[in-house]
Amino acid sequence: MSTPALSETDRAHNRRVWSEWLRGPDCFRVPKPQGGVHECQDAWEVGHMLATDHWPLSDLVAQAAEYEADIEPAVMMACYGLRDGAGSFDRDDLAERIRGRILVAAQAAKSASRNPERMAALLAHNTIADLPEEPEWHLFALANCLDDMWRDDPSPMAGTVFSPPDIARLIADILDAAPPSLLAPED
Repeated sequence: MSTPALSETDRAHNRRVWSEWLRGPDCFRVPKPQGGVHECQDAWEVGHMLATDHWPLSDLVAQAAEYEADIEPAVMMACYGLRDGAGSFDRDDLAERIRGRILVAAQAAKSASRNPERMAALLAHNTIADLPEEPEWHLFALANCLDDMWRDDPSPMAGTVFSPPDIARLIADILDAAPPSLLAPED
């Protein structure tokens, strides 16, 4: 497993590193600088671990955050040039082929039966099912909710259309497409 090389200042390069990592065979395993690996749950966590452990400025950004809860969003924004800490973007900025895949997932989630006793899965299904009505989508929500749906029940009858590697490729495709609304204005 190679060590990713993130740039201090080239955010487009850093998004490409994240995207390429998500396309790799061990994409959910991120090497730690001291040895060993982080076993990541989803594509967003992969991006966060890459930035936290391999971006030279992550410690400075983390120290500048006022609250601990602000660290992850600040690192993701600064390292990858995301407009906000959740990776929000206008759904209409996506290419039709990518947007269509997400809408298929939304339709499957909408038509699936849900178990009200599994709160995380119910929230994930509802979030994905509501995407067609939402003008803005989020990398964080896509990665987490699609993964929660898979972990709850990977069968198509449960509305799951993406396995974890499929979700990683979807997030990589969005990063590669670089929807303008996803990106912060250049300084």
